[in-house]
Amino acid sequence: MTRRNFWIAVLLTISLGCAESGEDSLPLITPTVYYKPVINLDKMTCNDEDLIDIKDENDMILSKLCKREYDNCLLQGSCYVVEGGKTRAFNFTKKIEGTSRFSEKREIRCPYGYGVRSICLDPFYSVAADPTFHVPGSVIFVPKLVGLKLPSGSLHNGYFVVRDEGGAIIGENRFDFFTGFYGPYEKDNSFSRIGLSDKRNKFGYQKMSEALAKKVREYRNYPNTPNVFDVVNNNETIFENSNYCTLSLALTSILGCRRE
Repeated sequence: MTRRNFWIAVLLTISLGCAESGEDSLPLITPTVYYKPVINLDKMTCNDEDLIDIKDENDMILSKLCKREYDNCLLQGSCYVVEGGKTRAFNFTKKIEGTSRFSEKREIRCPYGYGVRSICLDPFYSVAADPTFHVPGSVIFVPKLVGLKLPSGSLHNGYFVVRDEGGAIIGENRFDFFTGFYGPYEKDNSFSRIGLSDKRNKFGYQKMSEALAKKVREYRNYPNTPNVFDVVNNNETIFENSNYCTLSLALTSILGCRRE
């Protein structure tokens, strides 16, 4: 039996015993988006006295940024800093005596930066969540995002893996959606266009059972990033091929019908 036929068999066999009453019955997300800023020091415009030190936990100065760029790097949790053709990556770690501290990391394994526990962030498929309710590796499904066209041209499947957390991400239904290098106000940011950057908008979601979460993590190469971001295997993948958006929705109600 091919993988395609296997999933269709699963769909037909189990769907009789599991039904969802629709998105209106789901808990509602309070959403925001965050991203990885790329800051070019040569293009910053501020006076020397307005520069703020990026310090590590040993009080060593790693770099200096204008206040606007520094605040944004801190807000997003990380940033790239470009100086003289060299790119460095800084991640917020903690506050010591009221001063924010950063670490410098090489981004070879995680080109879009790190979430918690050195887990790689996966653009448009990662969320930050409150660890009290959603541990790293948990998976949520947002029906309204199925079929949404991403900047790469691929269609979203609606699944997100929890790879990060944040000080302002508090509550079971509070999620921060990671959009790679696309800022919240860029016209090419698909999530901003659909309204995920505005807390006033609400989106139904469902937390997946471990059976489906495991499959999603596998396809997204968790805790790393996918080797190929738009995974297609002989046009039979249930996640990335646009022909399987409907199947993806159906499998969610089947394997993920139990809310956690």
